[in-house]
Amino acid sequence: WLSPKAKTRWKSLAPELEAIGLLTSIDTQAFAVYCQSYVELIDAEAELKKHGRTQVTKDGFVRKSPWLSVRDEAHKRMMQIGSQFGFSPASRTKIEVQPKDKDSDKSKYLA
Repeated sequence: WLSPKAKTRWKSLAPELEAIGLLTSIDTQAFAVYCQSYVELIDAEAELKKHGRTQVTKDGFVRKSPWLSVRDEAHKRMMQIGSQFGFSPASRTKIEVQPKDKDSDKSKYLA
């Protein structure tokens, strides 16, 4: 269900996250939402650049562009989910990552 741009974002970040143990099959839904939110933020910024941050209604009133809300919501999701993956300096200090050791994989003993 990811857009092509979100898939590109996934492919650019996922290998590094997998290598350090921060992206497993359990985490894929959250990471997918992060990638799609990234695209929403980029697309909203493009619309704001194209049409401006304000709009004039039919009645002549100036109002904020709805793209501001789209951008802000996408950014909020990115910050919330991104902190779970250590995407900021502050969140990285709270994450302890152990690289995968294939020789000590205990999952082979679980049914």
